Amino acid sequence: MSQQREEELGALPYRELQARAKDAGLKASGKADELVQRLLAYEAGEVPPPTTVRKSGTVAKTPRTSKRAAPSPDKAALLRAAASTPLPTGKKEAAQEGEQAEEEEAPRSSRGVRRRLSAQAAAAASPAATPRRAAPKQRPTTAGIATPVFRVLLLTALAAALASLAVPYCQQHDCAELARNLPELASESAARLAAEACSRAAAISLPDGAAGLYAQARERALAAADAAQAQWAALLARLGKGSSTAPPCQFDAASALQVIMPRGDQYAALRQAAAAALSSGGAEPADKALAALLVCEAADDCHGALHVAEQAVAAADSCLLHLDARHLGADKGALQEQLASFLSASPSGLVVLRRVDQMSPELLPVLINALSEQGAFQQGGQAVPTTRATFLLTARMPEVFAHLSEEIKFKQEAKTRLVVDLALRAADQDTAKSQANALRRRIDFVVPIGPDPGRQAAAEAAAETAAPQTGCPLQVARLLQQLLPSGAHWDGLRSSAAGALARRLGTKAPVALLACDKDEGCDSLAAEAQRASASPACVLTLEGSQLRSSKELASKVAAFIRRVPGGTVVLNRVDKMPVELLSVLVEALVPEGTLDPADGIGAVSTVGTTFLLTAHAPHEVFVHMSDEHRFRQDAHLHLASEFQSRATNKQAATILAEALQHRIDTVVPVGSSPAAYEASVAHQAASRRSQGDPSQWEVKPEDAAAAAGGGAADGEQPDIVAEAIVS
Repeated sequence: MSQQREEELGALPYRELQARAKDAGLKASGKADELVQRLLAYEAGEVPPPTTVRKSGTVAKTPRTSKRAAPSPDKAALLRAAASTPLPTGKKEAAQEGEQAEEEEAPRSSRGVRRRLSAQAAAAASPAATPRRAAPKQRPTTAGIATPVFRVLLLTALAAALASLAVPYCQQHDCAELARNLPELASESAARLAAEACSRAAAISLPDGAAGLYAQARERALAAADAAQAQWAALLARLGKGSSTAPPCQFDAASALQVIMPRGDQYAALRQAAAAALSSGGAEPADKALAALLVCEAADDCHGALHVAEQAVAAADSCLLHLDARHLGADKGALQEQLASFLSASPSGLVVLRRVDQMSPELLPVLINALSEQGAFQQGGQAVPTTRATFLLTARMPEVFAHLSEEIKFKQEAKTRLVVDLALRAADQDTAKSQANALRRRIDFVVPIGPDPGRQAAAEAAAETAAPQTGCPLQVARLLQQLLPSGAHWDGLRSSAAGALARRLGTKAPVALLACDKDEGCDSLAAEAQRASASPACVLTLEGSQLRSSKELASKVAAFIRRVPGGTVVLNRVDKMPVELLSVLVEALVPEGTLDPADGIGAVSTVGTTFLLTAHAPHEVFVHMSDEHRFRQDAHLHLASEFQSRATNKQAATILAEALQHRIDTVVPVGSSPAAYEASVAHQAASRRSQGDPSQWEVKPEDAAAAAGGGAADGEQPDIVAEAIVS
């Protein structure tokens, strides 16, 4: 039998023999015959079976150079020794818990042995009498969470949070009405509860003392109502402006947009959406002020649109704030004070901001704050919310009207142009660009203002076909008829200025300086020049504040002259033009002047092209309108001082300003008559004096006399006559 078993094992592969030897706990190395002999001996019982007890972790490790292994300690003896050692009373329970955890982790084969040994050790350590159980362990609890003090603090914090939310809520909603109705509601509730208590008392047949209880309950309820009324009165006194009973402002945006927007079915959806939002002041409750950007193709369209919008406000005296971005400067505090003062009195008022594209980039944070969600200003320690207000921003962007037929494209181009205009005029262009983009995201509607699309393209096409044959003559008399005040006494000035410009045709470019006492006069010049020409394409309008380089100015004017010979160049607000551009303008206005834009095409002659320059003049210049020589001299001096104040090289700026003065053919006052202007100055001084401005308390006697007398008679002509200044 053993011989047969040996043959069977010998027939097995070597790996199978190794596997069986490992399973039997035998040495698995050596030759195949040795493995067979070991397996046979194991099956015959000559080799003891392998043990399954794991080696203890406390076995001494010998150096690798030693061939002898440390003797394995007896685990059972170690357990008996540990069990026989008495433990302190305080540590018994911890030891029991540790043993219980070890029993859960130990194998099933040794769990019973440990339990018996632990029981024996506990019996040996305790007295022979009745064993005493250890006291239950006192677990430390988290102090303060379940205590009444913590609950009181939690309720106090919750009440403070609700109060902080109630204050802005009452500032935006009519808490005053709730406060007025609260005592009445509390009284009714108290009376109702008292009546119910009385009926219940009668139903259950209480003794006569129930009537006294009813009276006491009623008195307590009324006292609680009085206390609630006093608390509401104190809260409203703290809120201040939140309790204002001023009626909301009404803006009829539907009628205004119907007039100022272009005609056509393609604008019906935009008109209806904008009218619905702007008329109602946005969603209720409002969380953001509404902003609409009115984009104009011509300056007079902007002025007309604002006039129509102002007429659509029910109470314009208290519900309308008119601001001009070009005159705000860079004082953020002043603009914030203006807006906060207006919105504190009229939270749902209409704010009109003209020419936001020419606003100082330093004012962007104020406008962003006003148009943000939950926007508010701080004034006198009180928050002035802006969420119920409506903002109308105007910008003149003729270039974007090429995309007027596509609403999305027009909106994107207008917003992009606004961002670029604001960023280019900032010292820190990166910061200004990010702020301008923030303003862009807060604009809700972009509304086109002006004529239908295609009018400009048709006019340009007609001008291109007509210019080579008839040219683009400027009707100076018609232009001055629109710009100068009405009246027979202005006829002499019109004829004199027209003659001065006509005499220069053929020898040099005729140049006229139009001094404006108001920005409306300067801005409307471009539109009036287009009307006085053969077509709008015969007029090139340039904004002095938007020109950046001499090359840009020369290339634009030269390209226009090549396309439209004999046209008109309108340089609006030449006093805001960079000083270094004066050299290009002076070279173009000399006799037989030329412009060379260095584009490889060659120089072009400026002879035959009319140049109209506009500049703002202060009231100190217009008070001398009766003296022609004094008025012209003061206008030139003011223009020169504007250039010198912005120039790095004062001497060079003075020379260029003087050269420009000698090339101007006539100076024309645009806006008011002398008497009307002096009356306006006296009225403004009186209004400032009433507001406490000491700088305006002094009023000249001649101003007061002019304001009282009303000016000259209709048949009397003023002394001023505009005459040509020969270079």
